Amino acid sequence: MACPHVAGLAATVLSQGESASGVDAKLKALATKNAISGFNSATPNALGFNGISA
Repeated sequence: MACPHVAGLAATVLSQGESASGVDAKLKALATKNAISGFNSATPNALGFNGISA
């Protein structure tokens, strides 16, 4: 179920003026690192975040 969430994050980043080629790096930079526990340590540990605080 992550795909719709990541697509929404990508759309938000694009709407803020990021180029299509820069979306991946921007999403990785915005992600909250080491936020998830209890899974395989070989998996990247990053939780998607759009950088917007309400």
